[in-house]
Amino acid sequence: MVIDLTGDSSSEEEVGKRWPLKQKKPSLTPDHSLELLEKFIVRPSSQHSTTSSSTASRPPSRRSNGSRLPSQSQNNSPQPRNAEKFAVVVRTKSHSGTSTPESRKRSISSAFPQHHGLSSFYNVYDNKNKGPSYKPAKRVERSTVVIRQSRYHFRPKARKPNPHALYQKKLTHIEGPPVLLDLKKNVAQLNFNFEFINTHKLQDGVEAMDAGFNHGCTCDEGCSWTGCGCLNEEVDDEQSIPQYIMGRNGVVVLRKDFMEKKAAIQECNGLCLCGKNCWNRVTQKGSPLRFEVFQTRNRGSGLRSRDSIQAGQFIEFYLGEVITKQEADRREAATSPGDPTSYFFNLDHFSEDDDMYVVDGRKYGSVTRFINHSCNPNCKMFVVQQHHSDQKLYNLAFFALKDIPAGKELTFDYCPNWKTEMDKTMDPNAVKCLCGESNCRGQLWPNSRKTMREDSD
Repeated sequence: MVIDLTGDSSSEEEVGKRWPLKQKKPSLTPDHSLELLEKFIVRPSSQHSTTSSSTASRPPSRRSNGSRLPSQSQNNSPQPRNAEKFAVVVRTKSHSGTSTPESRKRSISSAFPQHHGLSSFYNVYDNKNKGPSYKPAKRVERSTVVIRQSRYHFRPKARKPNPHALYQKKLTHIEGPPVLLDLKKNVAQLNFNFEFINTHKLQDGVEAMDAGFNHGCTCDEGCSWTGCGCLNEEVDDEQSIPQYIMGRNGVVVLRKDFMEKKAAIQECNGLCLCGKNCWNRVTQKGSPLRFEVFQTRNRGSGLRSRDSIQAGQFIEFYLGEVITKQEADRREAATSPGDPTSYFFNLDHFSEDDDMYVVDGRKYGSVTRFINHSCNPNCKMFVVQQHHSDQKLYNLAFFALKDIPAGKELTFDYCPNWKTEMDKTMDPNAVKCLCGESNCRGQLWPNSRKTMREDSD
């Protein structure tokens, strides 16, 4: 039921019958309306109209003079049992002088204070249901505070070095087709204190002869196989010695009869008129073979080719540091007596004296340093010259003595000047031969340098 205190409702008689009120005056002033409101104000339930629900959630309002209106708990006047069903409407003055439903609604909401801003689940007047409060801060001396550090220190996991990848990277310095490495677990046995080079490394005291002393051929229309001016001549009749011939598949190879001679290979050079495509520039064009360093059964690492090789075909140079004979003597004396390996080659093909040079392939060299010895070899080392007047500095090149199938190990004779009478005695300082051939000599040589002179002991 709605009690209208404005006096404008036509249901005043019905209200008076159910709830008789003693009115002192026929019309109520705003002050009398507020006094009457104090007696009958109730907190309606949330299931009623919008006006009653809004007044239930608000705290007690204040009068115009600042005093708080008494709440329901403070009012001792009796209340009806069904008081939650009542609502009170207060009349206020309108600015326009006329009272409308919208203006009365606004005047009712302005008579009560605004919401406190807290959640409706938190009762600002109930001290027992307050949330937990923060504990008072402790006074701490910062100088006495000890910060405990973790005992665990992060250390990144160290990567183990990969010897196979490291040595494979060294092989990439070789010009030409890539060289493969197939040593598996035996890579660590290789000498990592070694660098691959593509030309001789000239050290102190070694000088190449000036190019002004060199000469070239005049074959402007192409060199002849037998009449090129760069070819060697026979000692007796001064006829040119043919050295190369066209082999299978357009590959230029050494002649079979030339491989039995002691003469050096004379190739054309930059002073020749024949051009860079001349057939007499075999070693200058490089090797097209695809090499592979592999693990042998009982001789350490070895070298083989993934391509088949024709008899007389160029394989590769033997390179290293070119030093003086005096420096070679010092290095050889400093070598450990128990070290059976020797990488010294005397450049003594033309003359043997104290001014000759020596090639040391221990720390610098080519892939041919992996070629092992055999008493029945399939390769041979030849002297190759481009500077025809320089008889102290030249190249050492390997050529195939016979057809070599792909995958066959490449070998050459470390002691090509071995004499038959030496087979009867075994040198205690010699290196034991492990080639396994039927004509194996059983031993190689004492720890000394190798020579290019075929008449040397």
